[in-house]
Amino acid sequence: MKKWTVLVFIALLGLILGLRYLSKKNEAKVEQNAGMQLSEPVGVALPQGVNTYSPSGSVASSPADSSALDAAASKGACEGGALNDILSSHGVSWGYSTKGVVFEPSETEKIYEALENYFSCEAVAMDDMAACGPLTTDSGDKGDVRFSNPRYKCSDSANRVLFKAYMAGMHGNASACASFLAGDSVKDIKLDTVEFCNIAAKGMENICVGLAPFLPASKKAECLTVFPAKKTDCSGKEFCLDNYKIYSAIKARNPGQCPEKYRPACEAFFSKRQASCSNLITKASKLYCSSLAVLKKKQASGMFLSEQEKKDAEIRKKEEERIMQEVNKNARKMLGKE
Repeated sequence: MKKWTVLVFIALLGLILGLRYLSKKNEAKVEQNAGMQLSEPVGVALPQGVNTYSPSGSVASSPADSSALDAAASKGACEGGALNDILSSHGVSWGYSTKGVVFEPSETEKIYEALENYFSCEAVAMDDMAACGPLTTDSGDKGDVRFSNPRYKCSDSANRVLFKAYMAGMHGNASACASFLAGDSVKDIKLDTVEFCNIAAKGMENICVGLAPFLPASKKAECLTVFPAKKTDCSGKEFCLDNYKIYSAIKARNPGQCPEKYRPACEAFFSKRQASCSNLITKASKLYCSSLAVLKKKQASGMFLSEQEKKDAEIRKKEEERIMQEVNKNARKMLGKE
């Protein structure tokens, strides 16, 4: 009797080991497929002909500045979470236009916003809107494509800081003023760029007085909501308050008084160093890595198996069930129960 018991035990042990081998083999296959999907290079947001992004390669900066920014951009919060990894996976695992497995829409929005904040900060440090170039012009069908795509929002955010600096007499480049005039905030104004920027250079607290003769009657009442002379002009409106705080902070040479969203860019304006933006890369990387971990977990669980892989898994499952039934039947025979 003991002999038969030992034989049954050995048979069952062999079955368990065999099933574990099949399970491990299947997991390895899923993991391999996941890696292939996530490493596919697309990078649709990068400018034509560019495969990688070099944060310190496009502007003169000190070695210390370059080192700090390069470290933040190249390390990432996880393996595969560096800035170039995030950009090259755009259009593959995240983004408005993707193929294959993707992040949740809410996660994609957060990553876009984090990258907009980083590149707009860099644009301020460089005084060059081309820094927003790595971002896509795809708006994901969210409002007017001209004003709702990540690249525009990046440029608009940077310009808000630079134009306030121009009005505060802290920035001599009138391109920020010209860019503002080309936007939608003061359309119908009866002034050319030079005339408008000459008035703007006298300070935000004086601009509405200077513009009054040139504004349509319907626009005069709105002027102070765009160019508040004092905090109470905003009536609690966030956009207006942000304008007032940015202008006041830059005029006082105190970037710490800028609204939280614009604080790194305000600091970058005074430091002229891209390293002032390094924390924003880290934030973007953490968001991306968090979403990447969730995606990999879903892939490993089989949520993203192809139809053929699902069929193969079903065949393996049936084969395992057949083997188990056969072993149980043989075990009962050996024990004399059949």
